[in-house]
Amino acid sequence: MPQKDSSRLAAAFLLVVVLTLIVYSSVRHCDFVDFDDGVYVTKNEWVQKGLTADGMRKAFTKPVSALVYPLTMLSHMLDCELFGRNPSAHHMVNAAIHALNAGILFLLLKSLTRQFWPSLAAALIFGIHPLNVEAVAWISQRKSVLSMLFGLLTIAVYVRYVRRRSLAGYIAVIMLFAFSLLSKATFVVLPCVLLLLDFWPLNRLVLQKEDGKTGWGRTLFAGENRSLLCEKLPLLALSAASSALTLSTQGSSGAMGTLVSMSLPARFAMTCSSYLFYVVKFVAPFRLSAVYSPSGAPIPAWETALGFLVLLAATDWALRTAETRPCVTVGWFWFAGVLFPVSGLFQTGMVARADRFAYAPMIGLIIMLVWGVQELLRRCGQRVRQVVYVFFPLVLIGLAIASTHQIGTWRDSMSLFSHASALNDNNDVAQCILGEMLGKRGRHAEALQAFKKVIQINPQSAVAHYNAGAVLTHLGNTDEALPFFAKAVELEPDSDLYHYNLGLALQAQGLHQEADTHLKEGLRLANAQGHTDLAKEIQATMYPPGRQ
Repeated sequence: MPQKDSSRLAAAFLLVVVLTLIVYSSVRHCDFVDFDDGVYVTKNEWVQKGLTADGMRKAFTKPVSALVYPLTMLSHMLDCELFGRNPSAHHMVNAAIHALNAGILFLLLKSLTRQFWPSLAAALIFGIHPLNVEAVAWISQRKSVLSMLFGLLTIAVYVRYVRRRSLAGYIAVIMLFAFSLLSKATFVVLPCVLLLLDFWPLNRLVLQKEDGKTGWGRTLFAGENRSLLCEKLPLLALSAASSALTLSTQGSSGAMGTLVSMSLPARFAMTCSSYLFYVVKFVAPFRLSAVYSPSGAPIPAWETALGFLVLLAATDWALRTAETRPCVTVGWFWFAGVLFPVSGLFQTGMVARADRFAYAPMIGLIIMLVWGVQELLRRCGQRVRQVVYVFFPLVLIGLAIASTHQIGTWRDSMSLFSHASALNDNNDVAQCILGEMLGKRGRHAEALQAFKKVIQINPQSAVAHYNAGAVLTHLGNTDEALPFFAKAVELEPDSDLYHYNLGLALQAQGLHQEADTHLKEGLRLANAQGHTDLAKEIQATMYPPGRQ
């Protein structure tokens, strides 16, 4: 590569990285939030100790939030080793990895397409788009940015392998893909993404036609293309192993309960709605929230129908324009494929949709947009092109302003969930978490009001009933707390904590026989679930002095 071209690439890479860091520099003012940050960092003892032999062993063996992602946990341990509990440093590491991802994306797209300006535009959009704020400003989402880093490096090394075949290059592809999966299973469909890139812009996948029409089944399994599938088999094996491990750990932790309880039509409706949701948020990134709605919330019929039509129409368009506009085909199937595991069909937890789910899939939409606009501009006059060239920096400025505003909502837990509650007054999940934040800050009357509002929105919320009872107990209103604890136990009879607090409330009312019944059940559940400390508390409560 000529020296001039190398300098130009280096300058553009630095531009992308620096602009992204400038936009995200305000994350240094953000604190840890009471939203998984405790599980991953602030209340995780073996992470807090830094890089220790015991911690490294647990990183590879101990599930955190029902998942095992060793490289993510090692990165948190390294942060604690270097910076302690300084949230600014933890946040800036996230921002630096994201900025590096944007820079690598530029170099990758430039290497793939040989087109400088579209690659630069795409990387800048990715770097400063507000839909990415959650993945960067939330310390617990280190796994998303880290997985993206190794995923992009996997693709970059794969491109080099395609152009300069070597065993070492192929082994590097497999290793980097494993690192991506060990950070988070974001790119579990990466082998399929590589096949898309084989089609365009690498031009390795040869389209097969029958009666003038492209036959995709024949294309994939045609003789000259079969080797491309075989080439991906080790990567597919890694994807299968990662998926099996994820399902296994989530199943053993009970996180699969939501999936089992949801009907197939409900999951199909959620999937159609999710694709529509992320396309809309990409085009119009307004009213972004840390919590949108729980997975059990019903999807309006019109939203399902519209989402299905958009999904069907876009897929049909992508297939029909494969020869004339391969950028549309690759972009759409990148988006649709990478999003598929978190689109709702395999929903396994409380979260139905989240901004962070769009972090990797968004690249597909950016490819569609940038290279699609480039195709249109080739047919337009000089004046139209000049308008677009002037308009694009204004779009970037708008995205940067929106991102800065969204980062501000992650300043602390109260800001985060006050914002989410303000956007949707009927968001029971956001209201419930906000109530917990208010309670921790001693604002008990406001917390109780929030929990009662959650119960109005969702009468089946066991945690809201329990929290309302806990606040009333703290305020000395044990008699009022009793029915809330009883309802929590009725809704979630397998909770040792709920039985324990119901037992305490009954005991305070002098109902010792009923109290012992629930305390014994709480003790049984605590022992069965390995909650040793709680079991000791219950044991002591069941036999206080004078009642042995």
